[in-house]
Order: sequence, then structure tokens, then C-alpha cells
Amino acid sequence: SGLVSETETETKAFILKLDSNLEEIYLKKFGKAADNFLFDLQVKDNSLIAVGAVNTIEEYALDYYYWQSSKGWILKIDSETGIVLNDFYSDKVSIFNSISKTEDDGFVLSAVKNVDKSNPYSFDTFVVKTNENLEF
Repeated sequence: SGLVSETETETKAFILKLDSNLEEIYLKKFGKAADNFLFDLQVKDNSLIAVGAVNTIEEYALDYYYWQSSKGWILKIDSETGIVLNDFYSDKVSIFNSISKTEDDGFVLSAVKNVDKSNPYSFDTFVVKTNENLEF
């Protein structure tokens, strides 16, 4: 998972699957081309669960950090039916950085929350525990 440049100032999130010879099996881009990120993913049963951030500003600006204007993003893709969860957590989380499975079939995610949008260094970092349905 990661991000790919669409233009000089815009990116899209992507998920890429490779075979053992590093040949592409699957490449799918997600979101609008405006600084969308997928930072980490986990495979569970027949699903991929990816976490990241979706930018919320309309115009690219050099004087902002993406956590000042983003919403945390959880994307769950079922291998048979397609996307089953595409959720944004604007009031709780600005960015999800990583995801790990837990012994109780839930997940632990690291996150960042912007505290003051006018100050790029004003953020809290924390850990979020979810159940198996990705509910906080």
C-alpha cells in the first residue's frame, strides 16, 4: 500500500499485489487525486484492511502538513464482493498510520489527531483498539 503521483502536486492511494517474481498481479488506485494515503494494511480471512488518510482541502498548498486537513481512513476490501467498508473518521482521527491484528480478532491502530489546524505541530498521537468489525 502507499501513494502514487498522479500529477506534480496530487497523489492517489494504491494497493499493489506482486507474485514471488515481483510481477504485478493487482494494482488498484483509490480516492480522488488530492493527497490520499494508505500507509499500512493487514490481510484477514478473504479481506484486505488498509489504513491511511484522505485529504479534505480542495486546492494543493505548500504551507500545510496533510494531518492539518485530513480524515483518518479505513478501507476494507473483500476479495469476493469488493469494498465492504470505506470509512472516514474526521471527528476522531486525522490519520491512521499502522494496523496490527490482535489475539481477540480485533485490531490495534496507531493514529494522529490534529489539535489546532493553524499549527502544523499541534497534534496528538495515540493507539486505537477496534473489534473484529473495525468498530472503536
